[in-house]
Amino acid sequence: MFLRLLKSAIKKLVRVGVNSASGEPVPALSKDHPFSLLPLAPNDVELVVDVGAFAGHYSYIALNRYPRANVIAYEPTSCSADTYEANLLPGGRAKLYRAAVSNHSGEAKIHITSTGAANSLDIQSVEHKRQNPHVVQEGFELVPIVTLDETLPSSQIIDIMKIDVEGFELNVLEGGKSSLSRTKFLIVEISLARDHSIEDQAVFKIFALLNELGFSLYTLIDLYPFGQPEPHLGIAQFDAVFRNNAYPLSSKTTLSSGDI
Repeated sequence: MFLRLLKSAIKKLVRVGVNSASGEPVPALSKDHPFSLLPLAPNDVELVVDVGAFAGHYSYIALNRYPRANVIAYEPTSCSADTYEANLLPGGRAKLYRAAVSNHSGEAKIHITSTGAANSLDIQSVEHKRQNPHVVQEGFELVPIVTLDETLPSSQIIDIMKIDVEGFELNVLEGGKSSLSRTKFLIVEISLARDHSIEDQAVFKIFALLNELGFSLYTLIDLYPFGQPEPHLGIAQFDAVFRNNAYPLSSKTTLSSGDI
């Protein structure tokens, strides 16, 4: 059932959610994007988790939109983590783990690219190289690996969790099932271009796992179509927003299961 809903949502959002002429997403309607899309009152949010924080862009937006919130962030690469610490830690409401997140702890090589936003524990796929010729793997950095469940506070509700880890999303989710059970909203970047096989797409495993954990699809945002003709794929990546059905929606939202 959730796969049919996913296909229907993608078809609708591809028509209205991207600029087909330029191949770029429609500009965000708010400087607080994507958090402004969530039915959460700013003063009610107390904890935001930022997995794959890079230099801290989304953490910065979260701290400004939610004046009572703390942010727990994860960024493994030394250059980006240094920038994050310099920009955000002095405020006292952000905590940074200088580590990658997966389904186990230890250490691993993260592949460093010519654009830091594309660094990944996963080797760059053929399709990702073809669609992004400006992204070149230049080396690697040995980084610690942690799981969400071993690092996040076990008794605190997570209002929002954002995951952007360049193709490693499923591993992050598998190592955070307990944490996800306490998470109200989840924002996951899903990159079809990162898959190494058209027959083994991570998107279906991600949706299946989250369906099993009691999440429903809330909306899709920031859809990027492929820039070149591609016989198998029409979309490179998108952000999927999920909500945990165990937590009621805001009182200003009237959607119920009977409305679908």
